[in-house]
Order: sequence, then structure tokens, then C-alpha cells
Amino acid sequence: MRALEKMSSEHVYAALEKSPNAAQELFWDHEFEPPLCCAVRCECDTAIMNMLLEHGADPEVSNAMGLTPAQLLGQQPRMMPMSWHQEVAALLDRQA
Repeated sequence: MRALEKMSSEHVYAALEKSPNAAQELFWDHEFEPPLCCAVRCECDTAIMNMLLEHGADPEVSNAMGLTPAQLLGQQPRMMPMSWHQEVAALLDRQA
């Protein structure tokens, strides 16, 4: 989770190399949050989200509030450019 919060593709890559199943495991210390939900919440770039998906992250797994990454994206404040929202939505749609 720290790698996602830092929005660092290098740290995410290192974490996935160390623990290949990490993209599929819930973050127990953050209300059982799935990695993709965390990535959306932290506004990570699409390269990081793609890395998570390539390592088996499921775009249909919901967070403790019952929101999938795509639903969470729809509720995300528009702090990032619209293009980021569109790219993430397209990436999640392709994987669903």
C-alpha cells in the first residue's frame, strides 16, 4: 500500500517482484481495501494500475463500502485531469 500511496511505479514493481500475489491481496490494515481501489483512491497513473492488473488484480473486487474500482473512480473528486479519469475508466472496462 505504501508503494501505491507514493505513486511510485518503481516501488510497486519492487513490491510485486518480492510478492507476486500482492496485487490480489486485500490491504488488511486499510479496511480490507483491494489494491486497485487503493490505486484509484491515491490517483496512481495508469502504468501502475496496468501493473496491478497484469499481476492478477481483479477489477470487480469491491472495497469495504461495496465499491469496485470503476465505481470508486466515478465518486473520485476531479483533482486529476479528465484524461486521467477517461484512461483509468477505459483500462478498468477492458479488464472487466
